Amino acid sequence: MVAGSNPVVPTKFKKSRGSYGTRRLKIELGKRDIHLSRRRIGRLMRQADLRCKTRRRFKATTNSQHNLPVAANPLGRQFSVQRPNQAYVGDIPIFRRKKAGCT
Repeated sequence: MVAGSNPVVPTKFKKSRGSYGTRRLKIELGKRDIHLSRRRIGRLMRQADLRCKTRRRFKATTNSQHNLPVAANPLGRQFSVQRPNQAYVGDIPIFRRKKAGCT
């Protein structure tokens, strides 16, 4: 089967919602008796400007295994106070930005 004139690679790619790369596309196409090499599938994907989504690896952001001092907890989860200005609480807002380099 001639793959250049057949839009089966972009069709399968779109059905996978952009998650299939060359390896998985090769397996899926092989099930339909369309035998193409991974390199050819990659070339067809590049020609059609298709790039698969990559999963980000999990990154642990907290290191609890340390010998550093931990901040005191004077409220002890008792958030009721007897008079004004006795205790203040705060939060750190996190803004998600699409721009690279911002966290």
